[in-house]
Amino acid sequence: PALVELDAQPQEVLSRLTVEIAGTALEGMSDEGVVQALQFYEIDLAHHFSISEEFLKLLTKSEMELMAKEVKLDKAMGEPFGKLFAKKKEDIIKDLLAVKDFNYAVVPKALRPTTK
Repeated sequence: PALVELDAQPQEVLSRLTVEIAGTALEGMSDEGVVQALQFYEIDLAHHFSISEEFLKLLTKSEMELMAKEVKLDKAMGEPFGKLFAKKKEDIIKDLLAVKDFNYAVVPKALRPTTK
């Protein structure tokens, strides 16, 4: 009965549940195990990740600067980027997320699964 109910859910609900279940299952795995699971199930993080306030809060100012350059957020921001990192971290995050017409659904290299 529970599986029948679950199967009757709209696709968006099933997708959300799949991501939540996967996150719980992966919690205790090694980094290599997570990479193998992502590759085995052919999960493209670009469909599920975007640069957000929560993500940026995890980074140091230096890490934010490197990530911004890697994903070309510096180019999209233009001239203000040069003075950005003299500000407080909270203001840097706000400014990085305010760049118009930038596609934040990009996975930085540090988060892309790779095998050794």
